[in-house]
Amino acid sequence: MSLIRLNLSGKIGIVDIGWRGRSQKALEEMLPDLGINIDIVGFYLGIMLNRENAVGYIYDQKDPREKVTIRAFEGVLEMFFSASHGSVKRYKSSQGVELYDFEYSTSENLRNDFNDLQKIREGAFCFINRFHENPLSNIIKWNREIAFNAMRHLGIDPYWTDLNRLGDMSFYTNKTISPLAKPSCDVYFSLSKLKKKYILISLESGLSETFI
Repeated sequence: MSLIRLNLSGKIGIVDIGWRGRSQKALEEMLPDLGINIDIVGFYLGIMLNRENAVGYIYDQKDPREKVTIRAFEGVLEMFFSASHGSVKRYKSSQGVELYDFEYSTSENLRNDFNDLQKIREGAFCFINRFHENPLSNIIKWNREIAFNAMRHLGIDPYWTDLNRLGDMSFYTNKTISPLAKPSCDVYFSLSKLKKKYILISLESGLSETFI
């Protein structure tokens, strides 16, 4: 493992999207048996752990107000922050890592979806850099509520343009790939029902992980 090879000690911070802190918990249980004394602090977008060494930017046990909100569209957030490689299958004794096949590499449509995700991420980094370089960045009051507001709107009250752009994108959960929120091709179309489906699919993807 990298931690053994790097010979780390003392306080170490790990950064992850959340939500249940499984990786942090596994490390805390495993490392003492390997003779590694590390004080781990986890930094997450949201975290359910009731612990002093796990901090959530949007919500945690000290301030859980946004917990239900995020649960409604965990799938959307996880899609935005998904890795550019397959999930970790196991760690080898040779300090190598065995990965599952990358879900977005199995077809042209999936590859196109991942390319679109990459563009979204590049746009986000571009915005951050431009905002940082703008003189007004030192004047504008910025907090987590303001930072999260646009994402909250996308997740629980999306515009039609958001649904049109993202609803047909592929999302991987429970070893299956399906559209994030694809409406039925009926003559009569209900925008409110589509929004509800969009939120329910994201919620189901989050709830399924809770019981795995």
